[in-house]
Amino acid sequence: MNSLINIIRPGDRVTILDLYGKPHTGRAVMLGPAGWVLNMGGPHGTPLVTDGSNIVRVTKARVKPSGLANWLAGVEAK
Repeated sequence: MNSLINIIRPGDRVTILDLYGKPHTGRAVMLGPAGWVLNMGGPHGTPLVTDGSNIVRVTKARVKPSGLANWLAGVEAK
């Protein structure tokens, strides 16, 4: 399971299992000393830290081109 923690990047959706085996999904925010900090949602963005032992699935975030990339594509098309 440690290999899953190495592929997580900010913005990815991470599914973990709680103590009772119920899956919960949150968005990876940053890597801290104890593991990845996940935003589990809610009105104030409830934080949760996972060390990788309970990670079930990682869904990579879609990468949108930056504004500069869009501008350059427009310049090249002209």
